[in-house]
Amino acid sequence: MKSVILFRHGKSDWNASYGSDHDRPLNGRGIKAAKKMGLYGGSPDYLLELIHAQENKYDSLCLVGHEPNFSSFISIATSQDYLNFTTANMAKINFDEEHWTKVQFSTGNLEWHQQPKNLENLT
Repeated sequence: MKSVILFRHGKSDWNASYGSDHDRPLNGRGIKAAKKMGLYGGSPDYLLELIHAQENKYDSLCLVGHEPNFSSFISIATSQDYLNFTTANMAKINFDEEHWTKVQFSTGNLEWHQQPKNLENLT
C-alpha cells in the first residue's frame, strides 16, 4: 500500500511587512533548495506526476502546499465531495498499490483528515 499525506501550511501573518508569499525574497541557498524540494503550486495532475516520480522503496510521502490544490486533489483522488482543507490541516490518502506509478485518481481512500481545532491542547 502507498500513502500520501497532505499538509497545508499554517496561517500566515497578513500584518507582516511583505505583501504575499511571492513577495518574500529568497537568498541563493533558498532558491536552490526550493527548486530541489518542490514548487509553490500544482494542479491535481501535477501532484499526481510528483507521486508517480517517487521511488518505490518509500511507502508513504508527505506533500506540503496550498489551496485549492489539496482540496481538489483529495476530491479527485478519492471521488469524494469537496473537503474544506483549511490552514494547518492534514489528510492521509491510501492507495492499494505497490508502485507509485500505479496510483491513479478515483482509487484513493481517505483514511483521515485532521484539523488543529479538533486536537487537544498539549501545551
